[in-house]
Order: sequence, then structure tokens, then C-alpha cells
Amino acid sequence: MFPPLYRVRDFERTPGGRDAAKLADLARGTLDAALFADREIYRTEVQQIFGSSWLFLGHENQLQNPGDWVRTRMGTQSIIVLRNTEGELRAFINTCRHAGYRLCPGDRGSLTRIQCELHGWTYDLDGKFVAMAGYGGAFQSILNRDDWGLISLAGLARYEGLLFGTFDTPAEPFEDFLAKARPMLDLLASRVAHVDLTSVVYKWNVHANWKFAADHLGPDDLLLLPNASFSRDSQILHVWHPINPTSTEVWAYVLAKDATEQEKLDLIARDEQLGYATKLAYGAVAKAKTIVSAQQRVFYKAWTARIVASAP
Repeated sequence: MFPPLYRVRDFERTPGGRDAAKLADLARGTLDAALFADREIYRTEVQQIFGSSWLFLGHENQLQNPGDWVRTRMGTQSIIVLRNTEGELRAFINTCRHAGYRLCPGDRGSLTRIQCELHGWTYDLDGKFVAMAGYGGAFQSILNRDDWGLISLAGLARYEGLLFGTFDTPAEPFEDFLAKARPMLDLLASRVAHVDLTSVVYKWNVHANWKFAADHLGPDDLLLLPNASFSRDSQILHVWHPINPTSTEVWAYVLAKDATEQEKLDLIARDEQLGYATKLAYGAVAKAKTIVSAQQRVFYKAWTARIVASAP
């Protein structure tokens, strides 16, 4: 996990990026088992891929009024996205600047200020530190409020209501990301326009590497780099959040128009990616794989480029 007071680019890069990239042999179409279990490769992925990509956060219709907030994830980091008092979108690392305590433990809600439950540090909806128990007394001479606001994302962008964030804006301009992802984003935007995303987001912990989605795409499935997939059959958008090399938290957004709760559960039950992922046994040994689809090849080509970039 990224410690709350540091940026991704402040971390010492993991060595061996070029060696790790060789494990995805695009010429032969083979993927070494280490890609799905090795801790050094995983650490490099968290820094180089999740630390420098535009990642899906949600949709603006989840935040309809000033003060509305939703908790989401970027890599291993918990994120809160909200509307400030002027209705503008803001996104912060979901961590108090005092002791690193989680600020918003739930999935969504509405508030006028963000207050840490541990020691009462309080922030406004623009992330500015505004109050704490005892402030103005012992801390008056040593604590500057302007230095202790919440940590904002380096970039927050919107496309047709879809929200994306990044820890490191110089890595890739959002316009470049859009140019590559527009066909899938247009499809998702058209589906989300008819769906109430303020209802539940379904979540599971599965015993699989986060790259599971790229390796188990159906013929009509779509992949949004780096960690989202969409099934046309089940009408489910999956977001695969890494926990460790062999564990992932998958979030499922059911994008079926006017679906009842039971209809959503039926779609989940027939979703092939979820069905396979949830049946994987804890402690299962990662195995070598082969590249079997064009989308999988595109994914590992992009993966290789990011991992090579981490080599000294």
C-alpha cells in the first residue's frame, strides 16, 4: 500500500524490470507462472502500472448532490470521491494525515465535513484541514493548517460521466488514454446512462492475480486497461483491485437497464469471469499460460512497456 504521506514517484523502483518483462514472451505467446505469484513483479506492477495509469473510479451519477461521497480504490489504495459545496468533483486518498486512520469506512454517504473518528482531525470538502481537538492551544505554534490537508489525486478526469483518477499525471495525458479506450468507454457510457449506480456494487475477494481478467476474456468481452473488463453477455463491468500477488478484490457493476435485484443476481450467476474466479481454491499454485486472444496480447504488450520502464 502507498503510505499516505508519499507519492508513488517517491518510491524506490523495484529492480529487474527488464527480466520481469521477459516472462511475458509475446513472440512465443507464453506467460511464465511467476507473473501471477512473484512478489517483486507484483510490487513493480503496483508502482509502475497502478501508480501511473488512469484508473476507473466510478460515475458522476453516484454523486448527485454537494457533500455526496463514494469510496473506491486505485491499486491497493482506498480513495474517496466527492462533490464539494460548489458541486465540483474532488478525489482524495482515504487516509487522515495525522495517524493514517481511514476516514470513510463505508461505501458511500453524504457529509458537510470529513472528520477522522480516531482523534477528530477535520477537513472541508476541498480537503483543507480546518479543525482538530485542541487546535489553537498546544499546537498553535507548531502546526500550519495549510500543510496538513488531505492528499489529492494528481489527476481527476471525466468522460461522458465516467470518472478516472491517476497518482501521476505526467505518465500519460488523459487525451492519450481516451484515444485508445474510447470505443469501450462509449459503450460503457451508453449503458451507465440507463442504470442507477447509487445502488449496491457487488464485491468479492478471489484467490487470483489481478491480471485474471486479461487471461479469461470471453469472445465478446472487452478489456479496459489496466484492470477493468466488461461482459456483453452478463452486462457486468468488473474492476480487479490487487490485494497481493495471488489475491484480488473484484468489484462488479451490473449495467442492465431497469434490472431488479433478482435479475442482477441472475446475471452475476451466469457471468463466466466471476464464476471461474470465485471457484479458485486458496493457495492454488500459479501455472504458466499461453496468449490466446488479440486483447490478451494487447494487454501484455502494454504491461511489458510499463514494466520495462521500471528497469534501472
